Amino acid sequence: MATSNIFAGSDTTAISIRAIISYMLKYPEAKRKLIEEVDTLWQQGKLSDPVTVAESEKMPYLQAAMYEALRLHPAVGMTLPRVVPRGGYEIDGRFMPAGSVVGVNPWVVHRNTTVYGQDVHSFRPERWLKEDNGDLHRFFFAFGSGARMCIGRNISWMEMAKARLSAQTFRSVH
Repeated sequence: MATSNIFAGSDTTAISIRAIISYMLKYPEAKRKLIEEVDTLWQQGKLSDPVTVAESEKMPYLQAAMYEALRLHPAVGMTLPRVVPRGGYEIDGRFMPAGSVVGVNPWVVHRNTTVYGQDVHSFRPERWLKEDNGDLHRFFFAFGSGARMCIGRNISWMEMAKARLSAQTFRSVH
């Protein structure tokens, strides 16, 4: 089981890192804002090389860009199936009999205009920087949710931040 977790995690993390880099290249204004955040913190002596996890967690624009990239391009594009428990369950007014297999696709959840706004197809990290963004996080499904949330979520997030932010590499690219 440990081996399958490592292989599954490396694939999905690599997909996520590529998505983040791709969106930064496709949206120069977002890239500029991230560079500005890195440069400001670097000049203030608040970043080391390589950037630590604790430092990356204090970078709001980086965190927002990561959430937004994974919202638009979650590494898992299939439903995350669950079996309805004994007695059945009612979901949004529809009864699901016990034993039914139900699932939610992150690609669909992340395009809910009620939660993410009318511009759901646009890469806009700023949506994550609002103070009242609780629903965005509540409906963020790139790692699943609840008791069966991806056990590698934290290590994956750390790998994405560190891969994206080796300060020396990042600074020399721009």
